[in-house]
Amino acid sequence: MPFVHSKTCHKGLLCSRTIRWAYHFVPILPVQVSWTAKKTNEWVLNKAGIKRELLDTNKARKLAFYGHIMSKKGSCLKKDIMQGTMPDARRRGRPRTAKMDNIKTWTGLSVEESIRMTEDRDKWRKFVHSVVNPRIEDS
Repeated sequence: MPFVHSKTCHKGLLCSRTIRWAYHFVPILPVQVSWTAKKTNEWVLNKAGIKRELLDTNKARKLAFYGHIMSKKGSCLKKDIMQGTMPDARRRGRPRTAKMDNIKTWTGLSVEESIRMTEDRDKWRKFVHSVVNPRIEDS
């Protein structure tokens, strides 16, 4: 049970104090949706006017870290790992998504172009901001 606290609950049972504490972290939506209505999470969030920010934050942090590592001069272990040039045995099963695949997908740049762009820190920061926060233009 996720919200069990030994000082407030007896024998691992949820008590009202723990449940009240847990509700502090549940966002209150301005939309009333019946529990029997077959609506997706995306529909509810769009109806409430809430944007998912966690994925954008994660994307911005990954791109910023990539720029930080790739802008270093010379070769280092972190840079080799990021580029995927470390020799290792291939694991069984479906290949995991590499960080470089995410970078290529999000930026639309090749590996060489992105490495060249990270050499200029200000240029990379502006580029990351434009990728994470695209402007919606009226067509």
